[in-house]
Amino acid sequence: ARCRVSSLPSDPDTAQRQPQRHSLSRRKLFGAAGVTAAVVGAAGAGALAGRASAAGTALKGLDKPVPFRGDRQAGIVTPAQDRMHFCAFDVVTDSRADVVAMLEHWTSMAERMTAGHEAVHDGAVGLNPYAPPSDTGEALGLAASQLTLTIGFGPGFFVKDGRDRFGIAQQKPDLLSDLPKFRNETLSKLTDAAQLELESTSIAFTTDSFVVQPLEFPGGDIGKLAVCGTVNDLAVSGARPVALSLGLIIEEGFDQDRLDAILASAAEAARQANVPVVAGDTKVVDKGAADGLFINTSGIGVRMKGAKVGFDRIKPGDAILINGSLGDHGITIISLRKGIQFDSPIQSDCAVLSDLIGRLVDRLGEQIHFMRDPTRGGLAATLNEIVFATGLDLEIEETAVPIQPTVQAAADMLGFDLLNIANEGKVVMVVAPEAIDAALEVCRGHSLGRQAACLGCVNPKADGAPAGLVEMITRIGGRRIVQMPYGRDLPRIC
Repeated sequence: ARCRVSSLPSDPDTAQRQPQRHSLSRRKLFGAAGVTAAVVGAAGAGALAGRASAAGTALKGLDKPVPFRGDRQAGIVTPAQDRMHFCAFDVVTDSRADVVAMLEHWTSMAERMTAGHEAVHDGAVGLNPYAPPSDTGEALGLAASQLTLTIGFGPGFFVKDGRDRFGIAQQKPDLLSDLPKFRNETLSKLTDAAQLELESTSIAFTTDSFVVQPLEFPGGDIGKLAVCGTVNDLAVSGARPVALSLGLIIEEGFDQDRLDAILASAAEAARQANVPVVAGDTKVVDKGAADGLFINTSGIGVRMKGAKVGFDRIKPGDAILINGSLGDHGITIISLRKGIQFDSPIQSDCAVLSDLIGRLVDRLGEQIHFMRDPTRGGLAATLNEIVFATGLDLEIEETAVPIQPTVQAAADMLGFDLLNIANEGKVVMVVAPEAIDAALEVCRGHSLGRQAACLGCVNPKADGAPAGLVEMITRIGGRRIVQMPYGRDLPRIC
């Protein structure tokens, strides 16, 4: 970074008030060396750094200040020192005026401190004695000791999510290029196949394709959805995700900025899941041959210690639990397609469940008998799949099913049954009856399980019945058979 501005006048009041104590310098205070500080921005964030000259360097001249202003910022070509204090800050405002005011304030404070003054005039002891000081005062009365500060910025300060944040995009240095979104050691080798060293021979593997429309929606987009969907499939199988692949089928002419935003969303979801994307592929097809963008993801996971889930472990007396409200994702997508807006916002529940499920397995172990994420077909499909696989009866209570009022109103207006609507951040669990309280406690202690509920239980098949049933006790005490969804209740929502 370069700057050329006039110098700041000296501060005679502070100079008179602060004694020149050469017996203890800032160099001695910070560890037998002069200190340099730098404010450096990464991805639109600032950072504060300090470093001190190498041990053994002569003390001569270290009590003198380094000029703050000049052709280059102090700290750029200043002699190398061995102490550094570094801080990064995210710029969260979109106001250019606020950013200008902040930088002017930083400049003023930095120039004062590098000259040996307080950060603000009388900031340590001269202001309101009942309020926190503007300068903590540790260096009050000490020499400047070659303190320097350096201010810089990362690429996100200029352009973020395709937006020119503060009208300075054209001034972004060419060297501030964005790092690859999925950068990791395995992917960087660019081999024909990713080579993985797994800690277990008990692995889970899954694959899924995503064709959702619209591609972007409140709460997520197709990129986030693809990563979350595959990670969640592994997690509900009792596996900890360790690697993903990501394949793109892109329609000719698809907007590059839009693609970048979707890939950034996928990368962030992978980061949250702590799982690398280790392989990928891209294909471009003729315009009209694909609906903008399709994504395929596959995932590998290793079995979590204590996890033992499957249809064969479900037995009468088990409890049926869910970690939150139904239908948020499906109703969000359907509302967007119909062009319907609501006073209260509706957004997808698209989320990575691996952390929540990991905590449940750590706490409950084999007391969790079965897990599944109720995506396409919703809760109704998941419960019927259990019945088809086990032959047992399931019973749930309508009053126990958590549903957002706005989502229920939207479903009523559109004519959909929320039991059949897709979810992308929910897990249905079948647990031993003695584990109900512990499971709900773990869920409700996690951001993705605040509305966790026990929906009902598993019962033996009725005598003489040809097959098991899913029944729901209604609000008025009646009984309703919950059937497997079909036809229009399965729109293209993932």
